[in-house]
Amino acid sequence: MNLRRVAFALASLALFSFPTLIACGHKGEGPDPSTPATDESASASASESAVANPGGAPNMDDTADDGSCAGANCLRRCDNKNRPLDCAAAGDALRSGSDGLSANVQKAVKYLEKACGLKSREACFHLGKLLIAGEGGVPADVARGIINLDEACDLGQGDACDDLARRAEAGEGMKKDHAKSIGYLASGCLAEAFEASSCSALVEAAGKKDRDAQRQIDDWKNKCKATKDKATCAALDRLKKK
Repeated sequence: MNLRRVAFALASLALFSFPTLIACGHKGEGPDPSTPATDESASASASESAVANPGGAPNMDDTADDGSCAGANCLRRCDNKNRPLDCAAAGDALRSGSDGLSANVQKAVKYLEKACGLKSREACFHLGKLLIAGEGGVPADVARGIINLDEACDLGQGDACDDLARRAEAGEGMKKDHAKSIGYLASGCLAEAFEASSCSALVEAAGKKDRDAQRQIDDWKNKCKATKDKATCAALDRLKKK
């Protein structure tokens, strides 16, 4: 009788202990956090990262401020990047209603103003001409337009200087001032984006014994000889070809 009880007790012990041993044997199984990810999981992780934060090669659409954008893309680049040439291109497209944009001169003025403020000489010039004439619901504002032409001239836009020279000589939108007109002609000929007609007009004036024109040319000769200033010497070369 005692043997049966002992046997029963042993069997019961084995029965209740076995599941516990199995559970203990499997506890903690699964991926080891220290184990490197497989190629498949690494690829998936890289893909997710690329979506969240695009990297790699730069978007060529946004690499340079060269004004080569078109339409709505110019607006986006100007708004997001504050690039002067892109802002100028946006203004021109809105003014003419080109590159998929509807004509909106009032909006064009805003983009041209921004581009001019960012020192785009062409934008200042176009804005000045637009304001002087009045266009597309934008009222004429000659004084403001001349200020923008002056800014364009200072930035090296030769045709803006040439336009101002004509206005100063005629007293159109500003006080008539011959000496100032000659100064604008000199700036137009000296400008980085020089205006050939300014050089011609300066030579013509000097040929007529205009003292202001001759004084300007003499000043250039002295400066070129003394300092070898490239811009001044180049302007003198242009005069010689007239």
